[in-house]
Amino acid sequence: MLRRRKIPGRKKVGLALGSGSARGWAHIGVIRALNEAGIKAKFVAGTSIGAFVGAFYASGRMKNIEDFTSLLTKRQVFTMLDLVFPRSGLLDGDKVSEFFAEQIGPKMMEDLEIPFSTVSTDLDSGEEVVISRGDILDAVRASLSIPGVFTPVMLNGRMLVDGGLTNPVPVDVVREMGADFVIAVDVNSSIFSNNAKDEVAKERSAVTWRKRSETFGAVKLFEDKIRKFAQEKESSLFKGWRKKEKLPGILDVISTSMNIIEVQLTRMRLAIDPPDMLITPDVGDIGFAEFHRAYEAMEAGYRAAEKALDSM
Repeated sequence: MLRRRKIPGRKKVGLALGSGSARGWAHIGVIRALNEAGIKAKFVAGTSIGAFVGAFYASGRMKNIEDFTSLLTKRQVFTMLDLVFPRSGLLDGDKVSEFFAEQIGPKMMEDLEIPFSTVSTDLDSGEEVVISRGDILDAVRASLSIPGVFTPVMLNGRMLVDGGLTNPVPVDVVREMGADFVIAVDVNSSIFSNNAKDEVAKERSAVTWRKRSETFGAVKLFEDKIRKFAQEKESSLFKGWRKKEKLPGILDVISTSMNIIEVQLTRMRLAIDPPDMLITPDVGDIGFAEFHRAYEAMEAGYRAAEKALDSM
């Protein structure tokens, strides 16, 4: 049990939970550590898996997701995958949505205990889309829609995909919600390097930020290329083409591409708008779809939060 701590001054704490697929279970451990330390967020924003976990936190139902993930096996992960190949994504995400709807409680974002926002990306314009009102399931499902993996979500006339393409760790979003002390959790920092914080420091003096619509106008092109690749490989995918050609699987291609985009973008954005506390769980060895390694991720999140709190 961590000793209780107070954020300096009468601050409104905001929690920004980043994208990262299976690595995002580390958010659960971070939240457990913050709770033990007596730190409760007044605002929460999440991207992708961060939106998924964040919704449980905002609804006061963290025990539901912690109990579920702690017992998750490889087989259970597989049974939650609903293949729709070769449409606009490999998976529909319906089974994940069903679990979420059963466990979350409130149906509308306005009814949550803590103000909550999700981040998605408009596939047509490349713009960041922040959702703070309306159906929780729609907002979270859109934020989770990794291009090429999950089918996009049509919401209010916009085709939405994973928010990690535009804002992987939504520090600015939770600030705009009213937070004046932001705790950010980046679960991707150790994928390619253990020196992410040093890289952020270097970026601060050199980075030039361009308009999001200009920088990420190629999101749709990325999606189209992934879809074309999937269609070309459909017939051979199930005949051992990976062994024959010694190429990575399609999920490896997609996940690595997303990792590259999100790690670089996170470094840029944290350089421009750094949080008051940055927590970086060491979960780089947990693969894109290794959701069964939840215990490891949660423990890594807890340790990282403990370290960050000790340095306050």
